[in-house]
Amino acid sequence: MIQPVQSGQALLDDIDAARPGAGEAAIWWLGQSGYAIKTASALFYIDLYLSEHLTAKYAATEKPHIRMTAAPLRGADISNAAWLFASHKHSDHLDPGTMPDLFAASPGARLVLPAALVDYAADTLGLDRARLIPTRGEETIQVGPLTVHSLPSAHPTFEHDPATGYPFSWAT
Repeated sequence: MIQPVQSGQALLDDIDAARPGAGEAAIWWLGQSGYAIKTASALFYIDLYLSEHLTAKYAATEKPHIRMTAAPLRGADISNAAWLFASHKHSDHLDPGTMPDLFAASPGARLVLPAALVDYAADTLGLDRARLIPTRGEETIQVGPLTVHSLPSAHPTFEHDPATGYPFSWAT
């Protein structure tokens, strides 16, 4: 298992201290597909998997889940989140073990996610529906200081629902 170079408060302090200039971005890999990205105008988090949810879920199966990295943070550690992104429903991108704690620790956080996942995020994960920003995977929206281009993604094929759009989408 890969051990993070930084973790806990040292990592949070590093993110807080970073001051990217105009046109620059500071990026921290948070394991799996998760990142913290800081620009001159915003800090946002993408596809966070900061728990052992999948390890526990698949522990007694023929295909146990083994994390590729130790989680450098937990959802409850992140108290400065304003903007979060989840590309799709898989637990290593929209983690049931991370998101509720992160929403509690960062009461101003807003989550941008495919519209097809809003009911799951609200009803199953218990996230405040008013803090969810749905995308259809085919539009450009303004999210605070960020201009977000939501693009359809295949996983492994393109899926589309006329009511909610693409359940797998990526924001740029």
